[in-house]
Amino acid sequence: GGVDGFYVMQENSLMMVNDIEKAVKIYEDSNHAIWVQNIFGQIFRLGNDLKQYEIVMPEFGEGQKAELHNILYKHNDNIIILNNHGRFVWDDKAMKLKVTAYNSQENLLHSFPKFVYVDPNARLWSTDNSGKNLFVTNSSGEDSLMNVRLHPIHELNIMSLIASGNDIWMGGNFGLIHFNTEVKEPAFSRKSEIFIRSIVVNDSVVW
Repeated sequence: GGVDGFYVMQENSLMMVNDIEKAVKIYEDSNHAIWVQNIFGQIFRLGNDLKQYEIVMPEFGEGQKAELHNILYKHNDNIIILNNHGRFVWDDKAMKLKVTAYNSQENLLHSFPKFVYVDPNARLWSTDNSGKNLFVTNSSGEDSLMNVRLHPIHELNIMSLIASGNDIWMGGNFGLIHFNTEVKEPAFSRKSEIFIRSIVVNDSVVW
C-alpha cells in the first residue's frame, strides 16, 4: 500500500496497479480475490484484474451503508468487516456481506474494537473501542491463561502487534513491549513454605 496507490512487486519490479491510496491491510479470500482496507476504513475488493476494484460498504438499518471507519481482517478463512454497526462476513457463494452480529446503541461503545489482529496460530487479538483491554481468543474460545498474563497492560493503548507462538511484540504511544511467554516469573517457581513465628491463645503467648 503506497501513499498514492496500490502496488504489486513482481520479479524485482514495483508497479502501481490502481489508485487505492494508503492501503494498510491486504488479504486474499478463498476465490483469490484481494481485499484491501485503507487508513480511512474504506474496504475494496479486487478481482483477477487488479486494476479493477469495487468499494464494499456494509449495509445497516434501512438501506444505510458504512463507507468509512471499517476494520477488515481474516479469521478461519473468512473475510470479516467490523464497524460501529456490527460484524459482517463475506459469503463467497452469495457474493455479498452477511450480518452476523448487530450492535445496538446500548452496547456500541463496548463492542467495537479499535484494533484487531489475527496471528499465524489463528488467535484473534482485539482491544476495546479505546484501544485498551487487549483480549485474546483461540479456536476453543477465550485464551484464559494469556488474558490473565495481559492484565497488567490493560490500560495501555495497543496500536500494533505481531505474535509468533510465544514471542509477542506490542507497540503503541507508550513505546514497545517484547513479551515472551516461555520466560517464567521467578517468584512463581518457588515452593511455598510455612513458618510458625508464635502461638497465641486468648492473648496469652503459648510459644
